Amino acid sequence: MSETFSVRFVRLLRQNMNVVFLILGIVVLSLLYPLVKDWQVFEPKKAAPPFFVWIFAIVMGGMAVATGVRAVIRTDATTFRKLLLISFVVAAVGQLLGFAIGAVWFFCGISYVYAIAQKKFYLPVGILVLLVAYYLFQMTGLIGAVETKDALHTLKQRLPLLGLPLALCCWRPTRTEWGVFLSISFRLVLVYLSCIILVSLLLNQYYDQSILSPFSFDKFYLKTHIPTLATSFCMLHWTHFAHPTYIFLGIFAIFMAVAVRQYLYREQTVSTVEIIYGLVALSCFAFITQSRLAMLFIPLSIMFFFLVRAFFLSQKKKLLFASFVLIIVGGFMFNGLLSHRFFADGERMQMRDIAMEAIDRHPWTGIRLGTMDNILQAQIDTDILLKHPHNQLLADGMQLGIPGMVVLVVFVGGLFYFAYRDRRYDFLLFLPAILLTMAVESPLIFVRGAYLLAFWFSVFAVSPTRKRDFA
Repeated sequence: MSETFSVRFVRLLRQNMNVVFLILGIVVLSLLYPLVKDWQVFEPKKAAPPFFVWIFAIVMGGMAVATGVRAVIRTDATTFRKLLLISFVVAAVGQLLGFAIGAVWFFCGISYVYAIAQKKFYLPVGILVLLVAYYLFQMTGLIGAVETKDALHTLKQRLPLLGLPLALCCWRPTRTEWGVFLSISFRLVLVYLSCIILVSLLLNQYYDQSILSPFSFDKFYLKTHIPTLATSFCMLHWTHFAHPTYIFLGIFAIFMAVAVRQYLYREQTVSTVEIIYGLVALSCFAFITQSRLAMLFIPLSIMFFFLVRAFFLSQKKKLLFASFVLIIVGGFMFNGLLSHRFFADGERMQMRDIAMEAIDRHPWTGIRLGTMDNILQAQIDTDILLKHPHNQLLADGMQLGIPGMVVLVVFVGGLFYFAYRDRRYDFLLFLPAILLTMAVESPLIFVRGAYLLAFWFSVFAVSPTRKRDFA
């Protein structure tokens, strides 16, 4: 019996050497803090991760890339499609790093060239039409805009809402290519999360704190007694100082797509050990960065996963599922708009009050694009660089009036409708997190948020599905 267990254990280790190396790397390298005890974590030019963290990232990332490239080469596709697949992976992982914009437009450019060369285009599906329509409506905000330059800059930030749907009308991944894309992206995310955990352990030694200190709720917005790890320049070095919420959403999208393919469609993408390690690492990320959305949505997503499964397997549970989603979403939207608790503070409430006043003064036109930040800047004294109502509905209403709010509601409702109609389970699991984010943030007014949502909305709109229910 023990021999059988030993054989299985050794085989399991050999099949998951990447996870073994990641864990060993975190443990061993976290002991090297004495080499960098004079680390200046809050000096931007000196706050880069220590050299051995870079070596760890390069070696483990290189292993993941090598495995991924080998899988791409083995696919039965033309060289051009293989190049497209690689650029597709880079665009997805780029959402977590500092080259999201360049990666997305590189992918779009190759897609356009591929379609022109092949003289083959796909008809846009409903979700892609919604994205383009939403962007075209945003262009009406130029009419009567006081700050034309800022208004044009706003539209430029949201350009992926137009560019990515067009790219996915030029190229779409096959089922095999989709599986390769998910496996490469997932393994690169494991390296990414491992680096964050390693840096966190080093920062704990810098602050002379317990290893378990990142997992305390008494931090960040809840009056921390030490600087939160998420605010250090080192922790945000790879992300180009992106908000932890957007980093979580980018990782969450990949996790949901892998979960649906592996546990609903029964198509092997990565090993069970990798998935378990990924869930643990993602949970650590939520506490390390003090992302309240991640803390809330990791357990909720597991519940949603089984509810979606029950929803499509049993027609009798449709009403229960719909009621549950409405209660959850409605409750958090109400909290985001009115309360001063988990997702709100006094400063945010001031911004929301100003947004509501602007909607009241200009109900049908809004204040137009390009002026929202200036108005909030003039009325609120804060260190926040970009001011917004922390609610996408209020942000659209402030800029485009009640018509803008109606268009946003139709846009989000349409996303749910088409995701349900086309049985896009990964999109259905991803959308509640986006809806909650829109209730407490204004992701579409940020360049990182616009690129992230446009990318995953477009990708999930054309990802391979199964028309019949899963077994």
